[in-house]
Amino acid sequence: RRPRPSAANMSAEDVVRAKAQGKGARHSGFERVLQRIQDKDPTLTELDFCSNYIGDEGVIALCQAVETNPHIVCLKLDGNRITQRGGEAIGRMIMANPPSLRLLSLCENLLGPSIGTLAVGLQSNTALEDLNLSKCWIGASGASVIADALRVNSTLKALNLAWNGLQRDGIATLAFALTENETLEKLNIRGNRIKEAPLTGLINTLTMHPNIQSLSLEDNQLRSATVRALAIWLSTPGCKLEFLNLENTGLGTRDCRMLADALRINRTLRTINLTDNDLGVDSLRALAKARVLNDALVHIILEDDSSHWSSKEQEWVDIIQKRTSEIQTAQATAAFAEAYEEAIGRIIELEDEVQDLRTRVESLELLERAQTLGRSPAGSVVSRLSVGSRTPSVAHSATPSRIGSAATHLATHRRGQSEHTTYI
Repeated sequence: RRPRPSAANMSAEDVVRAKAQGKGARHSGFERVLQRIQDKDPTLTELDFCSNYIGDEGVIALCQAVETNPHIVCLKLDGNRITQRGGEAIGRMIMANPPSLRLLSLCENLLGPSIGTLAVGLQSNTALEDLNLSKCWIGASGASVIADALRVNSTLKALNLAWNGLQRDGIATLAFALTENETLEKLNIRGNRIKEAPLTGLINTLTMHPNIQSLSLEDNQLRSATVRALAIWLSTPGCKLEFLNLENTGLGTRDCRMLADALRINRTLRTINLTDNDLGVDSLRALAKARVLNDALVHIILEDDSSHWSSKEQEWVDIIQKRTSEIQTAQATAAFAEAYEEAIGRIIELEDEVQDLRTRVESLELLERAQTLGRSPAGSVVSRLSVGSRTPSVAHSATPSRIGSAATHLATHRRGQSEHTTYI
């Protein structure tokens, strides 16, 4: 557990992020933050209660406060010993549709049957974009109700179902639901003991999904059919995948060669993680060749420990890393040049604005001077003198001698500035 400051550090000056200090719903730090939520403090937008053991009692009070709060954007409740009662309160909060809540993290809580209430709330929610249910052990039945929600929900963009024991049936129902969903962009199904057939079906479904950009499959044992489906997806012109995590998925030489062939074609993927796989010389050679041909791929993540590789394997790893460094440098240089040009353009715009303001100030000074010089002893004054392109005029009741004097002075004052012509 990460260390935390004492409750005495909690104060009204703790804006934007509030962390409950200590343990339990009755702790003064929690109660102080809860009061600020109930008071709708506009400076309080992120709540991080991770590993504070506030339990069901604390979660119920917290959810009731968040339901009507228009400012809370992020709520993290990881590791708080939340069970069915707390989970049902969370479901009711989601159903209430807090207008600003975008991220909800419930990692490492035993929600039990309450996952059904949460899923029902998700069907009608129109604000939540990121939901983390990792290590909640919802099982295949939990995956089924979440899948039902995905068929209806049109705002959720990121879903984390890692370490939930989804297994065959859970993945199958999820794959079927995604055929009707078009908004999900990130999916994490790490460590779910998935067998080959349902996982291959999921990949085939994602191939037709219009928006999936990130997929995490680590700690699942992939077979050749699944890797082949991945390679086909990466080779498809409509593929939008940018991040792919295949750490510890049992990839062999044949699998890596299929992926390397796809990476020669793909131009959307930015990062692929291949750590903890049995790559070998042939795999690394194929990846190195793909690395040279693909400038869009920014990161190929491999083991950092050089002792992991043989001398021949290290040669290919060095080629991959060298090319990766070159691409990253080129992209950084291009980004700097673009930012520099944008800054120069903005400076020019500001100079033009400053010049325009200077011209306006000079014009106003001229008007004031003209009015002062054009005032007659009888009280007749210059009635109107416009700025810019409009033609100024004065009252005809001013004496001829004073009008002539004013005209002579103005002509002398503005000599050489032909853009402003004053008519008296």
